Amino acid sequence: MISPRQLAAKLYYKLTAALPSPDPQGYGRPVIVGFLRSASGVGETARLMYNGFRDLGFCPGYIDLSHRFHPSAMLDQFKHQEENSAGHGPLIIHANPPDMTAIMSFLGKGRLADRHIIGYWAWELEVMPNSWKKADRYIHEIWVPSKFTANAFQGQTKKNVRVVPPPLVRPAVEPNRSKFGIPSDAFTVLVVADSRSSLERKNVLGAITAFKLARNLEHKRERSWRLILKISAINFLKPGIRRELSKHTNDSDIQILETMLTEADMACLMNSADVLLSLHRSEGFGLVPAQALLYGKPIIATDWSGCKDFLNAENSVLVPSSLIPVHDPSQIYRSGHWADPDIEFAAQKISRLAGDKQMRNRMSAKAVSSAKQFFDSQRWRKSLGPNFVRRLAK
Repeated sequence: MISPRQLAAKLYYKLTAALPSPDPQGYGRPVIVGFLRSASGVGETARLMYNGFRDLGFCPGYIDLSHRFHPSAMLDQFKHQEENSAGHGPLIIHANPPDMTAIMSFLGKGRLADRHIIGYWAWELEVMPNSWKKADRYIHEIWVPSKFTANAFQGQTKKNVRVVPPPLVRPAVEPNRSKFGIPSDAFTVLVVADSRSSLERKNVLGAITAFKLARNLEHKRERSWRLILKISAINFLKPGIRRELSKHTNDSDIQILETMLTEADMACLMNSADVLLSLHRSEGFGLVPAQALLYGKPIIATDWSGCKDFLNAENSVLVPSSLIPVHDPSQIYRSGHWADPDIEFAAQKISRLAGDKQMRNRMSAKAVSSAKQFFDSQRWRKSLGPNFVRRLAK
């Protein structure tokens, strides 16, 4: 139920939201607009985009929205101290349509004048929500992270839709199990989820079930097992969902990490695991599996949605699934279809990887090799398109 204060703010934003120039002629260095100091996937994608432009020598500027819109989820992991959005170069706004009216009100006409405005949007289901359609009046172009999201937007907007995946770079971080309390000899499976983005979509309970089934397939317990659930913002969960999660995680081999981690610590955690498990029901892109691929982790993932751009039968274990109607207890997703992965198949593959280190090593090598190709910096530069590059500073 929306409060009178929220209703007033919504009306204010609607009345004051600035529209972009109809035919911008300005050029200059790109400016990333987003939640650059927020602990979220949207914030991380904005940071990756900033770093990608910087590494290509485009000298990007930025406008951070964290302090204005996400003050409670801020981390000091974007080290640039002074915002710089001078000039008339293109703005790339990393925020989905529900936030666009408030953001355009915050930015104002002065910062939007004569700039080419791009909305970097992601959606996790097959069709873009109807409520998103009006937001395209605030932008000239839409960028999306995957072919799956591009297909979801086709026919839903008149704006050009371009696939520009996040520009990932492998960090130089070593594994450190003791840092997270992981036994040195345990076969360790990692699951990563954010409660603000629906635990049902991430299918955390399905991952827990697959882990337990895999462990039970080993009749003589030849090794110790550990499932790490890295779950952000558990306090956002409804009480009923929290109780259900607690019931399934009452197990000495299951460890929940709730603490917000820096990107370096998250990379360290991922490098400390043996396998990344993502039995997601749907992904707009799949940032965590993409990072795992880059780090050379064996991956077991649902064979559907955005991850299909970079995961295949050679570099990962793809879990077959069927499409079912969306049922999301958190009510973040209310209609459409998403995947129901084969939990028993996933369990068998987890069990096999647990007992076959050579198989894990082969998958690791394939992951690194394919990630180098997919996340090549010049490949990413090409994805920006020639018209965009021409708008940058000369």
